Amino acid sequence: MISDMVGCAMDGVSCHMSLMMPGTAAPYHQALGAGDIRTLYHATDVNGANSILENGIDLSRGRLNLDFNPSSQPGFYLTADLNQAQLWAAKRFGGKGTVLEYNVPVSELKVLNGRIFNQADEDWTNFVFAGRNGQLIHNYDYVEGPYLSLATGKGVGHQLALFTSQATELFNAHLRREYGLD
Repeated sequence: MISDMVGCAMDGVSCHMSLMMPGTAAPYHQALGAGDIRTLYHATDVNGANSILENGIDLSRGRLNLDFNPSSQPGFYLTADLNQAQLWAAKRFGGKGTVLEYNVPVSELKVLNGRIFNQADEDWTNFVFAGRNGQLIHNYDYVEGPYLSLATGKGVGHQLALFTSQATELFNAHLRREYGLD
């Protein structure tokens, strides 16, 4: 089931996306120009989606100690890969999983204070280790880059996490549709 929607909010579920754009060797954030739209997806359950649609992203509903989270602060995680978001929603929520789509103008995203990791290097490793251990300190509106795979212990795929009201307000204004999993 696919339905068009406008509105948005947060349920604290993390999703991840493929680092490279399909058919290119360019990371998502480098392949887009200022006039482009960036499409990102958030996996959640039906109750989380309803809360987001009615109230907007609520950062307080996020989980703590994830890859990019500042100490004692939750985040709202998204992915650019619809298939990955659908798989995450199905795995985490079964028949109650759903995916929300955001179409954010790159020009508006660039106004935010973001930190982008292009690869899982030593700087990324230290950042993620501090985040997972609740010791990370930063004031970024968003952070994006690979996520730490628990299966391999390495950085893979891609994620974008929001941490401020300025970032969530931007995404709240650009929620476009919900993808049901049935």
